Amino acid sequence: MQKKYKIGLLVTGILLLFGLLNCALYLEYKMKYEASGSTIVVVDNALSVNYEFGQAISLTNDHQTIHFSVTNNSSEKNNYNIELRDVISNASTIKFNLVETSGKLNIVQDNFPVQDAYLANFVEIAPNETHYYVFDLYNTSSNNFKATLNIGTEKEIQEYFAATILKNNDVKQASLTAIGEEAALQDEGLIEVSDGQEILYYFRGNVANNYVRLGNALWRIVKINTDGTVKLILDDYSDTQNMQTANNENSLDITTTNVYQSLNDYYEKNLKNYDKYIANTKICVDDTVSNISDGTTYYLGYTRALTDYNPIYSCLGNNYLSKIGLLTVDEALLAGASKNSDNNAYYLYTNGKTTSWWTMTPALRNDNNITYFSIKENGRLMYNDLDSYYRGIRPVINLIKRTIVTGNGTNSDPYIIKE
Repeated sequence: MQKKYKIGLLVTGILLLFGLLNCALYLEYKMKYEASGSTIVVVDNALSVNYEFGQAISLTNDHQTIHFSVTNNSSEKNNYNIELRDVISNASTIKFNLVETSGKLNIVQDNFPVQDAYLANFVEIAPNETHYYVFDLYNTSSNNFKATLNIGTEKEIQEYFAATILKNNDVKQASLTAIGEEAALQDEGLIEVSDGQEILYYFRGNVANNYVRLGNALWRIVKINTDGTVKLILDDYSDTQNMQTANNENSLDITTTNVYQSLNDYYEKNLKNYDKYIANTKICVDDTVSNISDGTTYYLGYTRALTDYNPIYSCLGNNYLSKIGLLTVDEALLAGASKNSDNNAYYLYTNGKTTSWWTMTPALRNDNNITYFSIKENGRLMYNDLDSYYRGIRPVINLIKRTIVTGNGTNSDPYIIKE
């Protein structure tokens, strides 16, 4: 009996030693392949992801190609997201192509994100299907770029802010009123649209469940961006200022203007405590010229907002990287503004104000004077406010996709970031 007991102990010891040796070998192997960029296979519920060159991206030269594949091992269809995590970069000159070889997905994009971001949301994969990807990155400057590539199922993001918003709203497929042409006076809710490649969601009309509290200030949710970040606008004015530079010059470079200085001052005083939750994103100034007539330069926003009633979801002009900016005229139209009528009902209306507030979109230039789109105190869209005028400033920020919140979005129980 004692002999059998000793043998049992010996066998247990050998197995334990073998297990410890395997763990050590695995850790050594893990460190080696992560350092060398060798293949990593990750099983995430029903999905198997094969990262042919590892998950770490380190772009120090002019071009890098990464291959990976996603396999659905189940008998049911699934959805997954392709995202970047732990992004370290100050570059705005990195471009990429993300192509699924059988044509399931094809994304070509300039100005690579400089913060954590989704490259593709909710990609559908059939039972027992495999998607093969080629991911090309191009560095057009000397800036370094580092990130971690991650493919995960929808379940992985079920607590993120965007998912919470979707869960709390009955998503509509179209607006009730004609965007731009008609003011949205009713609660038209959260509306799903496509930018041609990915899906985004925007609030329209007299919405009552898009409140967010940051510190002592209330904000309103404008939209869920395609990268999973959430755009907010302050539910008040932070200041009144003109759109000119400090020496009273006209400039379409928003970062040189008095308004931008005021925005940065507001950020330093009121948002620094939330810095880790605020994304460094592209802010759009659509300075693309539509036409020139009788000495007046008309920008594309003028045509979209005033004649075609055709707001867009992407930027056709200059992008500036910043943590704070203003709303575009397109976003104001989607929210419910119109040049044709007042609107004291939609969520962008600010009761009790005596001056209009700036958007970031120029309308036209004449005799070196630039006019910007603004929203009048009665909620109507305006296009003839000179950049020298003092108008209200309503800061706009984007919360990172990993933000988790409490609350239900109402005025009495606004969303609050869960630390």
